[in-house]
Amino acid sequence: MATTYIWSIDSMSTLPQVNGFTDVVVLCKWLCVGVDGQTSVTTEDFTKITFNSSNPDYIPYSQLTEQKVLEWVFASLGADGVSSIEQSIQGQINSILTPLVSASAQPLPWAGA
Repeated sequence: MATTYIWSIDSMSTLPQVNGFTDVVVLCKWLCVGVDGQTSVTTEDFTKITFNSSNPDYIPYSQLTEQKVLEWVFASLGADGVSSIEQSIQGQINSILTPLVSASAQPLPWAGA
């Protein structure tokens, strides 16, 4: 079964004012959940958001959507960063679904006789 990755924003931190703009998001806590059948793995982290006050597309805090903030997170992480997070989750899922078998020390058969 293919793993589905579900990204979400858990919280955001703001500065009260930056160059005349209010409640500017500067830090996001995100979650990424990988789901493969009945198995799921969650990872979370923080991503710094760089605010560009010359960008005419400023969105007031009260009008932000999770999708827009996720776009900022993905842009900050870059394609390689997003891929690395999802690969790490996939590795953890693989370890749950197919645990590694480790060799274990056994008593010598002649030592107990």
